[in-house]
Amino acid sequence: MDAIQIGLFLLAGSALGVSLWRGTVRRQRQQAEDPLTVIRHELEHVGRTPEAKLRQWEVELHDYSRGVNARIENRLAMLDGLLSEARLEIDRLDGLLTRSRSDLPVDRLLTPAELQRAANLLRAGLTTEEVSRVLGIREATLVAALGEQRRAA
Repeated sequence: MDAIQIGLFLLAGSALGVSLWRGTVRRQRQQAEDPLTVIRHELEHVGRTPEAKLRQWEVELHDYSRGVNARIENRLAMLDGLLSEARLEIDRLDGLLTRSRSDLPVDRLLTPAELQRAANLLRAGLTTEEVSRVLGIREATLVAALGEQRRAA
């Protein structure tokens, strides 16, 4: 091989090396300028900053507060249901109390016909308690009315 051929080989080899080197540099520049690569790099970097941690904590705190609010609303709904049931029970008991009060014997004066009926029932063998229930008055009222009738007679 003569010197010209060697020179041409060296020149071709160096041109090939420069071409490969330029392709590698160009690929590296394209990767660096790729928006997705840049964004990925920035996101990785941003996730480590104190501001990013603070934002993450704020999000977690917001989620936690939403959960707490949901639990509170659930318990309030349960309490509302219990209050409704309690109101119904109060109304039911109030009605029973009103009915039982109306069933209690009243303290009133007896008419002469009622006094005669009471005397007849007592003669028939009923007790004063039973007669007072039949007439719808208290036993003490019946005894007092009968006592007054005996004194008047």
